[in-house]
Amino acid sequence: MFTIDTESGFPDVVYITGAYGLGENIVQGVINPDEFYVFKPCIKANYKPIIQKTLGSKEIKMIYTLEGEVQPRISLSPHRRGQIFILSDEEIIKLAEWGIKIEDHYSKKAGVYRPMDIEWAKDGITQELFILQARPETVKSQEP
Repeated sequence: MFTIDTESGFPDVVYITGAYGLGENIVQGVINPDEFYVFKPCIKANYKPIIQKTLGSKEIKMIYTLEGEVQPRISLSPHRRGQIFILSDEEIIKLAEWGIKIEDHYSKKAGVYRPMDIEWAKDGITQELFILQARPETVKSQEP
């Protein structure tokens, strides 16, 4: 999740991507994840904030086995493969709200606008959402 548009540098959106399993396949560009854009001003004003949802094909997932080994290419069933979004609208909004809070916190701490690159996860058993780590976004936010 980024609190800036990673293509244009537009600061008023939260851009969320996700797929099943570990996020490494997204980072490496191996899969086509689901993508969500949330408009920050609408979140703050309590309007419907999701402005775009794109269904990814999500053909494979990477998981840990019970023994702790990584299985990098597990095929997904046709039902999960490009048929359903990995997040509900409520989950998308919750992640975006968390992203904005994290961005606001670090921007205040730094004394300047600080868009963030945030890793998140959804537990496969409990369905709970978690923030794993956050760091400053270092590409678009550094351009003049």
